[in-house]
Order: sequence, then C-alpha cells, then structure tokens
Amino acid sequence: RTFENILVDSTGKLHPIDQGRCLGVHMYGGPAVRGDFHEAMLNSDLVSHPACKIPSDPNVIREFEKINTKEVEKRLLELGLSDMEIKPMLTRHKVMCHALKKGYTVHEVAMLIKQKTTKLMRTAASRQGAKFNPKKFQTDLAKLFFIAVDKGEHKASTKKVIR
Repeated sequence: RTFENILVDSTGKLHPIDQGRCLGVHMYGGPAVRGDFHEAMLNSDLVSHPACKIPSDPNVIREFEKINTKEVEKRLLELGLSDMEIKPMLTRHKVMCHALKKGYTVHEVAMLIKQKTTKLMRTAASRQGAKFNPKKFQTDLAKLFFIAVDKGEHKASTKKVIR
C-alpha cells in the first residue's frame, strides 16, 4: 500500500482504496490467476527498488514477524473485507517471514511468487478433494511455498540476474 492508495476524510478516518493488488482474491485461490498481476507486482516500485535486492536487516524481520495477524484479520473483517481477501494476505505474510529468515531478499520473494504461484495453487487445489476449503487451501499453499523456500528455489538464479 502506498500513500496514494489511502483517502483521509474530514474526521481523519483512513479509507484504503485500490484493493486489487493489495487484497485481491485473484492472487491465491481466486477464480483465475492472471500473469499480468504477477508481472505488475514484480515491476512495482517496491520490489524493483534497490533496497529490496539486499538482505533485510534482522531487526526489520523480527518486527515484521511480530505483526499480530489475528488483530489485523479482526480489524479487516470489521472494515468489511472478506476472508477471500484477507486470508491470501496473511498467507503472503507467512511466506515472506519464512523466506526473509532464510536469507531471501524482498525481490527474490517476489520472483519466487511470480514463478511458482500458478503451479503451487494447482497443487494446493488438487489436495482439496470434493469440497473447496479456503482455510485449508491457504495452509497447503503456505506449506508448498515453505518447501520451495527451503529448497532455495529461485534464490540462486535471482542473484545472477541482480548482478
């Protein structure tokens, strides 16, 4: 989220806008995965910034891990967002925490997500059985990303590209 994506009313209340990229349902478990979304995410100001291509400070990682995701989820539900919008964001938070602890840069995590999401979503969906369970889907998807991170997938090839 950027300052351009938040409106402030006359009472000082914040109104987040442009949910399509930040909280859209299409990234994990939505009806379709669009390649242009991942391309836009990868080329965004955030992940293309030079600071995103260096390892994160351990203090920053610890603070990121301290985020009370239960409280975030509760507040977002109060604001009227759906589970299908919130759960994918929480999954990305888990994946990011895991990858940063393993030495990935933010840019490398974005590359991993861009390269692996469609395949891992299909795998997670195939484990669903007859009835789709969004919570189980998100849990399975996070585990599949953890495996990819633990194997170092995309990390080495990203370093070659950066240099």
